Amino acid sequence: MKKSLLVLLLLFLICSTAKAVMIDLEANGTFAIGNYHSGHPEFGWNESGLTDGDTTTYGLLQGHAPYPDYNLDHYTVIYTFNTPQYVDTLQFYLTQCDLNTVSTRIFTTTGYIDKHEANLFDLNDWLVYDDIQATVTHIHFLAPQENRYTITEIEMYDAPLVTDPVVPEPMSLLLVATGIVGLIRRFSNKL
Repeated sequence: MKKSLLVLLLLFLICSTAKAVMIDLEANGTFAIGNYHSGHPEFGWNESGLTDGDTTTYGLLQGHAPYPDYNLDHYTVIYTFNTPQYVDTLQFYLTQCDLNTVSTRIFTTTGYIDKHEANLFDLNDWLVYDDIQATVTHIHFLAPQENRYTITEIEMYDAPLVTDPVVPEPMSLLLVATGIVGLIRRFSNKL
């Protein structure tokens, strides 16, 4: 009985410290440049910049949808998984975003999810969608209608991100540690 209690306690401690794992986008799929207006002199495409972990390196520089043929089929960046992958959270870092709606279409094994964010003018921050919770096949990113944006990083996670972890008080940690040490001593003395 005590051995099973100790095992359960250890399993609880291990499971309670589990964290979201970032999906390796380079190993699990490919990026491609979609339809875009190539006439802008500052346009740039740097696929490795989307996953290098540095929000100052661009992946798509000043990308924008074709004008005047804007519609949901004209995406500027496309990510395709090699095999469908469960995604809980999708986030991407935007800079130099012109005024208008940024759209993302997430294709799943059962359909698609559309995300739209309006009025992100001059945003220099992560755009986070923490409610995907689906098996994803590919994702299309669309620049603001008739305007530009720069994407510097794209990340996906297989579990919810914990942004504000709860840190227990030192005394409660000491109490738990003391209890575990006592259980281990008691168990080892029985052997």
